[in-house]
Amino acid sequence: PFAREYGGTLSNRSFGGAQVSRTFYARGQTGQQLLLGAYQALERQIGLGAVKMFPRTEMLDVVVINGHARGIVIRDLLTGLFNRRYLDETLPRELSRCQRRGEPLVVAMLDLDRFKRFNDAYGHEAGDIVLQMIGLSLRQSLRSGDIACRYGGEELTVVMSGVSLDDAKIRLDKLRQTIRQLHIRYRECELPAITVSIGVAIAESEKIDATALLNRADAALYQAKQSGRNCVVMHKVNMLTTPGE
Repeated sequence: PFAREYGGTLSNRSFGGAQVSRTFYARGQTGQQLLLGAYQALERQIGLGAVKMFPRTEMLDVVVINGHARGIVIRDLLTGLFNRRYLDETLPRELSRCQRRGEPLVVAMLDLDRFKRFNDAYGHEAGDIVLQMIGLSLRQSLRSGDIACRYGGEELTVVMSGVSLDDAKIRLDKLRQTIRQLHIRYRECELPAITVSIGVAIAESEKIDATALLNRADAALYQAKQSGRNCVVMHKVNMLTTPGE
């Protein structure tokens, strides 16, 4: 009845006697109305109190456990990638797990080159299409255990566990080439090629926290921008980080 009434999707599974339901995503004003309808339907089913709204650019998972609902925003709707909140919660946990097991953890920061200039020339709708296609490329190119997030704007983050720095560089450079070779059409016209700069850092035997690891990847990203863009740069000691275009 939920899906028929509101056009979303609802799947139910039982885990140890706990009934868990997960819903759909939608965008824009229609999406907000859909989310509101979803909560109202859940209210009628399990007697919830308040209805909580979320930004239109994110995907909402409504998890119902033993009759209680909790809204969890974990994905960016535009790209389909995980969002910054998910990264902030997951990266420290992944880093701790890899350190306990003695496994390397690689973090890469990706930034679309001169994307503000692109949006100014072709419009934000065209920019959104580019971000959607790049999000799809990441989801298709990465391993199932890798984590790809939209860090903010045109900046993305990839987390890869159990991979050496050399292997990570090969895989990320292949991803860079894949993005460069995308053919994206908008209003019957093919858009110009988009390139991406990538900064990479690794946590191996040394103790390092998630924030410091991200800062290292960001420093390497800045060096990639300074080196002419459209390249992959590995973090080195004494790299400085400064905002780049």
